[in-house]
Amino acid sequence: TYTNPLDDSLISESKWSIRNSEKMLQPAPDGISFRPGSRIVHSIMGPGEVLDIDRDQAAYVIKFDDLATLRKISFKANLA
Repeated sequence: TYTNPLDDSLISESKWSIRNSEKMLQPAPDGISFRPGSRIVHSIMGPGEVLDIDRDQAAYVIKFDDLATLRKISFKANLA
């Protein structure tokens, strides 16, 4: 129970935010789960950031936090 009624704009903005968050959780239709700027975690190489997508090789270009060089990781790799 609220002590004051909620403003309608707050409710509509919250619903909009939730819908957009849910869209971001859906896998992309082209099989790409991550976009440049996404933070990921690889089971062996650890955390990193997707910098680019190499569609020809079906791989993400990732800069892992603890590695000096960029790595290409297959779209099929188990990344979180």
